[in-house]
Amino acid sequence: MSRLTEQEAGGGPGAAYLLGVAFAFGWTPCIGPTLAAIISMSWNLGDPARAGLLGLAYSLGLGIPFLILAAGWGWASRSVTFLRRHIRALNIIGGAMLIALGLLMVTGLWTALMSQLQQVVINVPLPL
Repeated sequence: MSRLTEQEAGGGPGAAYLLGVAFAFGWTPCIGPTLAAIISMSWNLGDPARAGLLGLAYSLGLGIPFLILAAGWGWASRSVTFLRRHIRALNIIGGAMLIALGLLMVTGLWTALMSQLQQVVINVPLPL
């Protein structure tokens, strides 16, 4: 079994940087609103300690799964293997969900649904 060098494997610091940039571009739309809400809470409610605690909890929730995978825990590796094996079905299901969401947005049903959900969520006390 031959070992690949970093260059042959496509690795190295430059590749890691580019992967990080691509990852950041892909996740910005998902992360931005949550961080904006945390910062807004700190600013508007004058409670930076609570906002800091929420930010810490959010960061841990985002980072711990990656640390578990990096540590190479067996069950995490098996989960990734399962996802790789079923990637076609996952892509089809994800695509169908995106199409359904697009249809809901075009018809205006998404706005109505979010408005009703907001009435429910507004009455739920924050745990932190």
